[in-house]
Amino acid sequence: MQILNVLHLVDSENFAQAVSEYEKLYKQTKDVEFLKEALRLAFDTNDKRLNELLKIGSKVLQNDGEFVRFEIMQLLKQNKISRAKEKTNALIKKEQDARNFTILGNINMFEGDNNKAYANFAKAYELQNNEENLIRLVSVTPNDDEIIKNLQNYREKNGCSYTLCTMLGEKYFAKNDFVNAASVYAELYEISQNPQYLDYIIISVAQTKDKNLLSQYETRLDLNSSIMMDAYANMGLYDMAYNQAKQSYEAGLGDVYQTMMAIYEYEQHEKNMSEKVLKNVMQNFENSVEKVGLGMSYNYYGYLLIIHDIDYKKGISLVQKALVLEPDSPYYLDSLAWGYYKLGDCNKASEIMQKVMSFDDIDDTDEIKQHDEAIKKCRAKSDTR
Repeated sequence: MQILNVLHLVDSENFAQAVSEYEKLYKQTKDVEFLKEALRLAFDTNDKRLNELLKIGSKVLQNDGEFVRFEIMQLLKQNKISRAKEKTNALIKKEQDARNFTILGNINMFEGDNNKAYANFAKAYELQNNEENLIRLVSVTPNDDEIIKNLQNYREKNGCSYTLCTMLGEKYFAKNDFVNAASVYAELYEISQNPQYLDYIIISVAQTKDKNLLSQYETRLDLNSSIMMDAYANMGLYDMAYNQAKQSYEAGLGDVYQTMMAIYEYEQHEKNMSEKVLKNVMQNFENSVEKVGLGMSYNYYGYLLIIHDIDYKKGISLVQKALVLEPDSPYYLDSLAWGYYKLGDCNKASEIMQKVMSFDDIDDTDEIKQHDEAIKKCRAKSDTR
């Protein structure tokens, strides 16, 4: 009955009283397990009786590995690193326990000795192959190939966990091993149903340019038409992206797909644009852009009107609508600057272009550089008049 009362105190988060009750049970029964429970709880909650309990334990538990670990952790809390390290090494000589090597590895890390930390975490993982020990080992492993090998071996034996497989996916992606990266992200999606992993799969598969691989994931994960459309676009397969967008639009799934039809048809034929295709692109934009109301759509349509010398003023107006939605987009501002340049207002274009070039994170493409140079020349000519 007394034990049930203590458990109730713990469940109720009345930890100080629970520590006292465990201590009473120890004194009544002399069962050291009650003393250990009091120590665990006191240590976890930073109870004021911890030091007193450690004194009691030092008399009856001096050869108990778990108690010695409590002493070591208390020494570390008190910043007595050398004493804690000495005591840990002595404990390791007595018992080869993964927890002891973990403690020593953590001390090594605190001292800045990652090589020794690696050796001790490796030993801990050898003795106890669990996720926590592997994460510690990976954190100090200098070689990415070894990290991938260890994470992949654990995955094959135990399946994916969010933490380990996210790490593994990132390592594969960084190594440009996009096939394996996609495989890991697919497993993460299957266990979590988090759509974020679908994005990672598409990005990884897109890097491979492998349509067959994409088809495998389409079947395995039952990818919808919108995801497949994005996947084809990321792979540069704009004809297939266009077909997906067309099917979705004709199925009544939304006007945004008519906008995407315009974008993908333009991207598909950009290098060999005919008047017929351009006219069709413009018509799809005209019929959908206001209904969709997206910054990206306004800017894309507006920019095309400008660069194809169709209607500068309307193009500028559309880009301005995009900027109302995303006022700090350097790419929309670049479109606007180019519109004013085409109108012959070099001063206005220069003013906007200076803002474009002030963004630190702008992707300084050849097109933006060309715009900047042309606008500068135009401004210089206007200043000499």
